Amino acid sequence: MRNIIKKRTKDILILGLTFLLFNCKQSKVETKTSDDKTIKEINQILYDNLVGVERGPFPEKNDSGYVDIQIEDYIDGLRKFKIFSEEFFKLERERLEPCRKTLISLKYTGDPEPGDWENQVSCSFFHMYWLRSQEEPTNFEIKNLTVSDSIAKSNMMFFTEYEGKKSYWEGHYLEVQYHKERDEWRITQILRLPPD
Repeated sequence: MRNIIKKRTKDILILGLTFLLFNCKQSKVETKTSDDKTIKEINQILYDNLVGVERGPFPEKNDSGYVDIQIEDYIDGLRKFKIFSEEFFKLERERLEPCRKTLISLKYTGDPEPGDWENQVSCSFFHMYWLRSQEEPTNFEIKNLTVSDSIAKSNMMFFTEYEGKKSYWEGHYLEVQYHKERDEWRITQILRLPPD
């Protein structure tokens, strides 16, 4: 009798552990699927509102009559999409500040034309920065999406579609990096690859 009770107890423990392991694995699969979907949605917002449009910041006349860009207005405009982390905003400020420092030494003479001052600065406002182009792609695809706990990374590949055939943009793409903050995914960095 004692052996039967031990065997049943052992069987119940094994069955319970198997059930827990299965549920744990199933939960991880569901979380990964949910994370993948969320990151794909973030990438669509990113493309629609920053990458595939001329978002700025744009040169304008400051109070002293010189060319300037309003970096904080640009950052505030990006905040409303709720997909960027503070780390991303810090990197954007660092990216734009050298351009701003050069621009504020140039007298504003009206609508700046390319060539008037653009060749003197390390930034350009006459193409979509993230695409390195004035042309828009038809769309994008996400490749090499990896999610590991609270960190993720993907490649945003651009293509043009003509007569039902995709032609991928050769030579450059974006690597988008994410971090899960308070249970929400945020973009921490966008790298133009290969680097300029």
